[in-house]
Amino acid sequence: MFADISNPPLASKKQQKIKQLGFTRTDPYAWMRDENWQMVLQNPAKLNANISTYLHEENVYSAQVMAHTKNLQAHIYQSLRARIQDEQISPPVNDGVYCYAHRYRAGDQYGVYIRQAAYDISQPLLSSFEKEAQIVLDAEHLACLLEKSDASVQDKEAFFSLGAVCHSDNHRFVAYSVDAKGAEYHTIYVRDIETQEPVIELANNAGESVVWANNTVVFWVERNEQCRPCRVWCQDIYNPQSRVLVYEETNPAYFIDVVRSDSRRFIYIHVHDHTSSAVWYVSCATPFAPAKCINTLTQGHEYSVEDSGDSFYILTNLDAPDFKISTVKIDQIQDGQDSQHLWQDYIAHTPGVLLLEVQLYAHYLVRLERHNASPRFVVLDLRTQDSHMIEFAEPLYDLVLGTNYQFDTDWMRFSFASPRQPRQVFDYHMGEATRILRHEDVLPLPHNADDYVTHRLYVPARDGEEIPVSLIWHKDTPPDLNAPPPCWLYGYGAYGITIPTGFRSSVLEITNRGFVYAIAHIRGGMAKGYHWYQQGKLADKCNSFNDFVDVGNALIAQGYSAPNALIAHGGSAGGLLMGAVLNQAPNLFAGMIAAVPFVDVLNTMSDPSLPLTPPEWQEWGNPLVDAQAYKTIQSYCPYENVKDNRFSAVLATTSISDPRVGYWEAAKWIARLRECQKESAPLLLKVNMQAGHQGASGRYGALEETAFTYAFALAALAYKQDISPGRLTL
Repeated sequence: MFADISNPPLASKKQQKIKQLGFTRTDPYAWMRDENWQMVLQNPAKLNANISTYLHEENVYSAQVMAHTKNLQAHIYQSLRARIQDEQISPPVNDGVYCYAHRYRAGDQYGVYIRQAAYDISQPLLSSFEKEAQIVLDAEHLACLLEKSDASVQDKEAFFSLGAVCHSDNHRFVAYSVDAKGAEYHTIYVRDIETQEPVIELANNAGESVVWANNTVVFWVERNEQCRPCRVWCQDIYNPQSRVLVYEETNPAYFIDVVRSDSRRFIYIHVHDHTSSAVWYVSCATPFAPAKCINTLTQGHEYSVEDSGDSFYILTNLDAPDFKISTVKIDQIQDGQDSQHLWQDYIAHTPGVLLLEVQLYAHYLVRLERHNASPRFVVLDLRTQDSHMIEFAEPLYDLVLGTNYQFDTDWMRFSFASPRQPRQVFDYHMGEATRILRHEDVLPLPHNADDYVTHRLYVPARDGEEIPVSLIWHKDTPPDLNAPPPCWLYGYGAYGITIPTGFRSSVLEITNRGFVYAIAHIRGGMAKGYHWYQQGKLADKCNSFNDFVDVGNALIAQGYSAPNALIAHGGSAGGLLMGAVLNQAPNLFAGMIAAVPFVDVLNTMSDPSLPLTPPEWQEWGNPLVDAQAYKTIQSYCPYENVKDNRFSAVLATTSISDPRVGYWEAAKWIARLRECQKESAPLLLKVNMQAGHQGASGRYGALEETAFTYAFALAALAYKQDISPGRLTL
């Protein structure tokens, strides 16, 4: 149980009056945002001393409250780590004469990228790498070098995140990106694979993406002072004078990504916000030629492109809310002219079947689609127009299209996982409709999928919609109206993101302790199609919060949980969900975990200097110019709507170098909750002083944060003391 919860940090109040569109609000904790937050992103040691002192006090208090759980945290950490194979290797991917893979050696946090001679894809045996496989890139060594060179690190490891890793067409070089602070500013490097010597440093203010056009030309994306992607560059690594600005986006509302096409013939530049997009392309044969636009940005029109033969294949929502696939001849694209009027429907729109992704081959088109919250693959032969679906037996599962460097092939790669089945990777023969198991994740601890039950539940929402809920529990602790178990309820509900129902070994730690684990596929995601997303954004955003509360109440009513035995969990935009739900139903949950929570929505959406604000106006509305958007956001914004109440235990986590959700959002929210708390349950803020949006780096570093979170949840349940005997293992 929680230890001493008395005397939490008392945040000073400095009332700041804000006038906007004829409205007035006050913010007593605005001082928690460092005026030089952009500098702090790059160097956390520059954080204002008063703010740093206050956040340190919050960490001390969190440790004080959680002191009695130290042994529990250590036990959970060891249990989580015991479910990770210490030595791992990813399934190899063929590319010409080599196959490439990633390996974790014993104790590795980041591992090593390796290659050896290509394998025979038609053979059913799992391919293994020899111990003497050639090193392409040693990420572990790079992280150690960074830690030794980072003078700001004290008594802990430096942050290290490896972004893209890709080899040149001739297999001589590897380009890679490194984020050394968590702020998502990457440095782009090129290294000679044979000699392992550095060749060139291309940029230190880049995004994660880096792609080769051929043997020597590299493309990447620059980020500006607001950490927004703004320019695409290319350069021949042998000629520093060859650097060319390929594309520049001056509108801060748009993101930029750069990728290489499945055919490897083109570089695609994706320009997009959350509801609109445009694609520019450059031929890899002439990488310094001007980029061409396939169709300019039109509000509400989303599309992406792949190519095969003489045609572009376009995944588009033009007159197709759940998307369709159109084609256009490549030679019909005229520079400076839109091509939309030339597009021909190829795969028709089917309402309720959301087309998610397309992968192209010389003779096949593979599409990933979702129907009623479940994904599926459809394989189409471009020559015969025959198609078939790949079948799976599990009621809940997740599918991912794999990396495939081979274009003219009959083989595709995909991975399959379910909440009870660890990831399996298959090579699938598209012509014969047969599959070969190439790799299966192995847990060090004995694992029997039959020990777990998965189930899809549909919960009636208060407005009549049906909300899909994915559930997993251990067969020995089933739901029971007479002796209900505790339940861990996760939600997100924004940007159209649908939380996958794949395998996570960390969830077993919860289910093995007697929990039912549930994912609420609420509106704001696309579990039931594009309309499901539209019903959970802008003026309809409150549907997301209502859905989550309705699911929580239904789980209790149907015996999946007990009153005071429900744990709520969400992060980022899911943290907004947590804050809004806490205001709506402060006593529904025994405990709540809000990771990097986006809870200061009104202030953040009113500040266009912040990295994500202009692009996010399509998701939340623009309160700077739209009075109705102001009123809508203010009506649900967690920070603006905290009132005196008996709040259950809350844990908010945040990171100093987070460019997506400023650390001050969680800090301000917890301070305001404490003002209004009429219960003795603790309200904790845990700040990572050396990380970004994703928290601690490394495969083991993140487990310590997970162990702390799980221990908090167990302590919150013990605090409520409303668990049926025998249903929970502390």
